[in-house]
Amino acid sequence: MDVDKLWSYVEEQRLHLKDIDHINDEQTGHLQSLSRDNNKIADRVSTNENSINNLNESITKINGMAHLEDIDSTWDTVKEHSGHLTEIAKQNEAIAISVQKNKEDVEAKIVEANNAIASLTQKIKCAYLIAGGVAGLVIIELILLLV
Repeated sequence: MDVDKLWSYVEEQRLHLKDIDHINDEQTGHLQSLSRDNNKIADRVSTNENSINNLNESITKINGMAHLEDIDSTWDTVKEHSGHLTEIAKQNEAIAISVQKNKEDVEAKIVEANNAIASLTQKIKCAYLIAGGVAGLVIIELILLLV
């Protein structure tokens, strides 16, 4: 009977060994998966370290620029000048409208003056005609008086 007990014990141990082998296989798979994940994380960490180093280099370059602090004052000046240019553009539009109105007024007055000049020219011609006729009559009367 001891042999039977021993044999059953050996069989139980074989089952346990199979379970252990099965668990070992599962754990090996998990270990490989974790190893791949660890490698991916290590790659990301390396990439992030490179990015951080690049950012640090860029910060060093930017901090090394001589006139970096002048940018803010220059930007404020540009804003101020842009505001002035906008105001000047509005003033130019108002001036252009005023000049156009003045031009139209002057043109209207020129037309009035030309009409007045034409009217006066016509009146002067009539006056010369009347004066010429009177002068002719005076000469004729003078001749008649002398004859």
